[in-house]
Amino acid sequence: MRLSLLIATVSAAILAYEVALMRALSVAQWHHFAYMVVSVALLGFGASGTLLALWGERLRRRFERSMGVLALAFMVSIPASFLLARSVPFDIFQLAWDWRQYVYLAAHYLILFVPFLLGATCIGLALTHVAQPPSAVRHSVHSLYFWNLLGSGLGSAGIVGLMFALTPAMLPVGAFALAAVGWSVFQRQWGLAITAPLLCLTMTLVARPEMSVSPYKALSSFRDMGANVVETRNSPLGMVHVLDGPMIRLVPGLSLAFEGEQPRQRAILVDGDSASAIHHLASPKQAEVFDYTTSALPYHLLDKPKTLIIGAGGGGDVLLARYHNCPDITALELNPAVADLMTGSQADFAQCLYQQPGVRLVVAEARGFLARTSEKFDLIQLPLVESFGTAGAGVAALNEGYLYTVEAFRSYLDHLTPNGILCVTRWLRNPVADCDFIRILSTLTEALKRYGEGNVSGNMMAIRGMFTATVIAGARALSPAQLAAAEEFRRRRSFDCVYCPACCPNDPAANEFNRLPQPYHHEAALHIVAGDREGFIRRHPFDISPTTDDRPYHSLTERWRGIRHLREKLGDQWVRYADWGYIVLWATLAQAVALSVLLILLPLVFRGRTRDSPEPSRARRGTWHAALAVFIYFACLGLAYMFIEIVLMQKLSLFLASPIYAAAIVLASFMVFSGLGSLAAGRVFRDARRAASAGVAGILMVGLALWFGMEGLLGRLWGCAFGVRVAAAVLCVGALACFMGMPFPSGLRRVAEGAPKLVPWAWGVNGSASVVGAVLAMVLAVSWGFRVVLLVALALYALAGAAMARMPGER
Repeated sequence: MRLSLLIATVSAAILAYEVALMRALSVAQWHHFAYMVVSVALLGFGASGTLLALWGERLRRRFERSMGVLALAFMVSIPASFLLARSVPFDIFQLAWDWRQYVYLAAHYLILFVPFLLGATCIGLALTHVAQPPSAVRHSVHSLYFWNLLGSGLGSAGIVGLMFALTPAMLPVGAFALAAVGWSVFQRQWGLAITAPLLCLTMTLVARPEMSVSPYKALSSFRDMGANVVETRNSPLGMVHVLDGPMIRLVPGLSLAFEGEQPRQRAILVDGDSASAIHHLASPKQAEVFDYTTSALPYHLLDKPKTLIIGAGGGGDVLLARYHNCPDITALELNPAVADLMTGSQADFAQCLYQQPGVRLVVAEARGFLARTSEKFDLIQLPLVESFGTAGAGVAALNEGYLYTVEAFRSYLDHLTPNGILCVTRWLRNPVADCDFIRILSTLTEALKRYGEGNVSGNMMAIRGMFTATVIAGARALSPAQLAAAEEFRRRRSFDCVYCPACCPNDPAANEFNRLPQPYHHEAALHIVAGDREGFIRRHPFDISPTTDDRPYHSLTERWRGIRHLREKLGDQWVRYADWGYIVLWATLAQAVALSVLLILLPLVFRGRTRDSPEPSRARRGTWHAALAVFIYFACLGLAYMFIEIVLMQKLSLFLASPIYAAAIVLASFMVFSGLGSLAAGRVFRDARRAASAGVAGILMVGLALWFGMEGLLGRLWGCAFGVRVAAAVLCVGALACFMGMPFPSGLRRVAEGAPKLVPWAWGVNGSASVVGAVLAMVLAVSWGFRVVLLVALALYALAGAAMARMPGER
């Protein structure tokens, strides 16, 4: 039992530390950097297989002592690696010209690699020890694998809960506490198992360590201008800072024609960026500043519209609606911490904006809210939801954009009154690299066509300022009076026309006030809305095809030919405007594949060089055939498991309408049900091959059922209560994960029967493939969508089933 508890706590600590690192590095840098560093560090699982393949026999001879030392080293390495990594002065934006940054990046990899290597070696040693005779009961590997997955599930869910209470810099203490409990129990130090975590938590709360934030983030910029942090809130959706200072000026899209006085402001930052402002009006007239933004366009076409604002934040768009005397305003805010600030500690500064008559604040995800309401709105506003710096750096590229898909726009259009208007505002970047707003036009045009409008050219109008662009669209064509009002608004506010039904090529209004070398956005809009849309999308150097729920990466417009285009047009400056999420994704895949190949081949090369006597050629061929079968089987399992996990997490994140609960529920359900499947396989099937075959068959049946029917099922349940949706999500995950827990321990059993020396290597192959699979799944999803990823995963499981017949073991 001590061994089972040790494996459970170490597994929980590894998952908790992985999530804690992702959060901490996302605050210090950005999400895509955290994704790359943690993905490469996780190759410690593959390296553990190499270590066990080379020195596993020595460790097994002193098994209990080895486990205790590895668990202790893993426990100590968690805070040590975290503190050391924080001291490395890495700057991702200097990679293109400063060779030292590659040294710092390598240092990050090496430092963060160590805890995963030690933790994975501890788990791998236990699994390979019980799998190989004559160490233990034959089926105990299934039981131990159950504890491994159970701990992983509880660790992933528990660390999400800690995010409400601890800052990102404090989160690793949760992983350390779990590791300390596991080591103490294994060493029979019962008092230490209780006191060590409490002492560690107390010291952390007293010290309250903070993360150093990238100088390119808004938090650093505001601090440099003298702003002070007045409040912080912790949340799984991000660490929220409220800043106060005289230099804070946040009115996105403000016209150069505005000459009035801006209100006093405080800034709300999420993870040190994505700024929105809380406004304190000295007089009602100060709200006029919002009427000089591109987002104000629809209010000049509608009379006191019933308004839905998606992403209300600090309330600037609510003030704009109130300035136009809108009697019914629904403000949606996804982040509960932001909503709590606006109705609690910051309510006085915001002049109780969300408690005003006619204003309703709803904490909800927009797609889920609309799926559960039959309300119709005269105006649905999608304001800016990230900062200009984030958009300009292309750092949001790997974030899913379920608000900006064809299905999302159709949902918005369905909730408009007959003469209602949908309004979307986005940032503009360097015009050579600016495809974000063009892709919005492409997606919105496709949504209107699917909505039933054959000719959509009369349903849309778009304008731009210096830094933002806004497009409006309705289910019906805009009236002549509305078009005239829009033209008057554009001229008085000094905005340029991107598209209107009456515009033509080389229209002077397209580049009248905010002049560009050429009217790129206007030319693109003419092709997309009223021209050869498909041909223009195909020829464009960037990906401006309509985004869908199956490929929701709206901000990821980069292609390799797009990078060549940037280098031709911008020279050395192309780095500033590239979609770093896309580059990092491919860089991570290349690093993961290269290092995995090295880790997989090293034990085979070492074994080949250390044989005492040459084997007959037939025996040698048989050994290599067995190794090849083992490689195919465990590599397919590692790739496919991660493919399915990522697909279901993305699909159910939208369905549950809450990223917080989706991550916790899906990860925990996956691990726990996979563990139960492993336990069941060990008790039901005596033959490892039959257990693995049953698992693969179940995966293929349930997987194909989900591929054909999951979207229809979830679509019918989307409007149900949250508890019903959680039950449906757990059912979808559990039905598949239960079978997914069978092939791996069964495969280890079979290899142990026929080629026990390959058991540690099989563990390493699976670990390396899992890391590669997590990255490769994203590459495939970005290019072809989640449905293709799921189909590839099922094909990999089928290949694994075929490889099982060739694996060494009892016949």
